[in-house]
Amino acid sequence: MTLDKLFKKHHSVRRNEALAMVFHAAGFVEACESNGNRIPSFSEEQGGLSVTMLPHKVETKSEHVEDEHAESEIDSLLNLIRKDPKITAVSIAKTLGISERTVRTRLDDLRKRGIIERKGSRKTGEWIIIEDE
Repeated sequence: MTLDKLFKKHHSVRRNEALAMVFHAAGFVEACESNGNRIPSFSEEQGGLSVTMLPHKVETKSEHVEDEHAESEIDSLLNLIRKDPKITAVSIAKTLGISERTVRTRLDDLRKRGIIERKGSRKTGEWIIIEDE
């Protein structure tokens, strides 16, 4: 079979069950593109077929939960800023029950994404939510 024929609809016959199981376990068999996985690259070498499996990030259940948790914290943090633009990271941490370091990380992320900015000094300044303007 040529590489051109490989990418067109064709009848497929498993010749190596162990190799087929590896591809299946890695998530490359059955709709590579629909899973968001990268398509393996194929090349003809020395009369044979070479397959290069490209690494891809697979989101684990715990990462998904962490992302949802982070978004929930960010929503709560933005609500606190809406209520009191002069609120401190220490107050946010106490109110949300998270570490001050986590609050500062979330604030830095929001600043980098252009969602909030800080006007004034650390002691007397206030937070401005740009997306609300």
